[in-house]
Amino acid sequence: MPVYDAPGCMVVDLGAGTVDIATISLGKANASRSTTFAGDAMNEAIKDMVLQRYNFRISEGDAQILKEEIGSADVKASKQLGSVTVKGIDLISGLPAQRDVTAEDVALAIASPVSHVLTAIQSTLEESLPELVSDIIDRGITLTGGGANLRYLDRVIADTVHVPVF
Repeated sequence: MPVYDAPGCMVVDLGAGTVDIATISLGKANASRSTTFAGDAMNEAIKDMVLQRYNFRISEGDAQILKEEIGSADVKASKQLGSVTVKGIDLISGLPAQRDVTAEDVALAIASPVSHVLTAIQSTLEESLPELVSDIIDRGITLTGGGANLRYLDRVIADTVHVPVF
């Protein structure tokens, strides 16, 4: 990215522990923020949903698998993604078991962390200099980090803030 150029750019780094967001021009951050509603928070939300909805306890690793294989930032689009079988502990019998978890349930589970990310992006844009925002509208927002692989996240961000996302 041309972060040392005068035209502004925006980066959203979606990591496991934090989401770091910044508008940058001439090598310096104009506006920035960090939120903990990142990949780990999404995994916890998935684990909690499986526990509540399915009476089933899964590991952090299984929550990560669900997020990677059928996770979606768009609840409507998630209906086409099917389901994934995970192994864990059935809380009613107390025994090991397997359950099919739907993509729609995963999307609903991570909707709150995704919403927090969207709010943080909007707030960062609001705090940025207008001339940088003009550049960002032309150049788009760049997503990085593992969380950038979440299905439809680019589209959901673009629809929310009306800026192209790459």
